[in-house]
Amino acid sequence: MSDHLIAEANRHAAALPGDLSTVKSSVLAEDIIKALSDIAWYVRECETLRTENATLREILKRLGYDETGRVLFQK
Repeated sequence: MSDHLIAEANRHAAALPGDLSTVKSSVLAEDIIKALSDIAWYVRECETLRTENATLREILKRLGYDETGRVLFQK
């Protein structure tokens, strides 16, 4: 899990009221639903980036390079 995703989850958790007994349940539910939606977006974004990363690594490999630019094989 990325540091950014963890920070986002912590930010949402910190935004929730400390004393839940003083909060209307509907307001708390709305806050939690918003937090879940935001975090789900970040998770999808991480999955997309992982896929793009793997695709780019594969292209580099087919071209004969590793991710540092080192030549893996001569054509």
